[in-house]
Amino acid sequence: MARRLYKISGYRIITPKYRKMKVLSKENFEFDILEYWLYSVMKLKQKAKTYSFPIKNSNGKKIMYLDSIITNNKKYLFGKFKTGSYGTTQEFYNRFNNNRTYEKTMNETSDDDVFFYLYKSTGVFLIGRDPNHAINISSIKKYFSKYEFLIEPFRLKFNLVNDKGPQIYKNRMITVQSLPPIDFFEEINNMSKIKEASFVIDKDSASDTFGILKELKSLDNNRGVKEKDVEIEISLKNVSGKKLVREFEKLFTLMNADEKFDDLRIVGQHNTGNMRTIRNNMPIRTFEFNVDYGSKIYPINDSEVERGFQKLINEWKILFGAVHPTKDINFPEKVDEIKNEINKEIKIHNRKFYSIKRYRRKLFRKI
Repeated sequence: MARRLYKISGYRIITPKYRKMKVLSKENFEFDILEYWLYSVMKLKQKAKTYSFPIKNSNGKKIMYLDSIITNNKKYLFGKFKTGSYGTTQEFYNRFNNNRTYEKTMNETSDDDVFFYLYKSTGVFLIGRDPNHAINISSIKKYFSKYEFLIEPFRLKFNLVNDKGPQIYKNRMITVQSLPPIDFFEEINNMSKIKEASFVIDKDSASDTFGILKELKSLDNNRGVKEKDVEIEISLKNVSGKKLVREFEKLFTLMNADEKFDDLRIVGQHNTGNMRTIRNNMPIRTFEFNVDYGSKIYPINDSEVERGFQKLINEWKILFGAVHPTKDINFPEKVDEIKNEINKEIKIHNRKFYSIKRYRRKLFRKI
């Protein structure tokens, strides 16, 4: 087995609702509209649901598409995208004897697995590392918006049953955002043990104007901190107790208010029991856990990845914030009727990519 760290990017999916052109809430989430979207895209054939875009400074293209939904229960949805790149040639060599074994043509691509996890109560959307670098915040937004036209029957029905309340607008029914940043000072209070703390300060900015040197000396009288120090670092080992945590919070609050200090960092034990490093202005968009890659460039065990996502959610849930459904709204009850309308749109879209007669007519016109 080849076990490696699997890096995760964090996003949030919301469903904007408006009243008289004004957004009612920037953090409202309902799974209903997303379920219709997933239903629609999974009904599409591969070519019809593939999103491709050019690679910068190259003649090649990258592709991504929703491949499968592996788990769909009350709490979360787990599945995978496929990504690849094509449009350029590439030679492959045997590294033992350096002989060329294969040459990839311009139209070939190897579709690789990119796992994702959607936590239904908050709209937190976690996506694993993409070996083809096709999936990012821009491509995710475009992929969701590309197939929103399929769920137009749901939007019309929703607006009909909420005719005097919040409405869903046609563009950007589903919005993807990066997860909000960690509240650094709130996280200090979630630490039960401080192992190490550090910050960087410019020589000319080192002063006791805000009582910073006094606070430093109260933490470590033997350190001998002086104003001439270009970089000041505190390092404590095997220290525990909530009182010291509060002292660090007080010190770092002073430094943050002064805005002359960079890279405020604390390493310690979180209330969950895990060791964690927190920094000021550190976004909670990336995480990681260890999984088996085998001989692939992506994890090979779906169940192991799913457990990793679930553990991540349980450990970090407190940092994801709360996204609550918009109040006082009704959802369409005639599900089968809506799906029948959506199925009509799906058939039309699939036919554009798989209708032989359509291409024959084009060819005949050219002749």
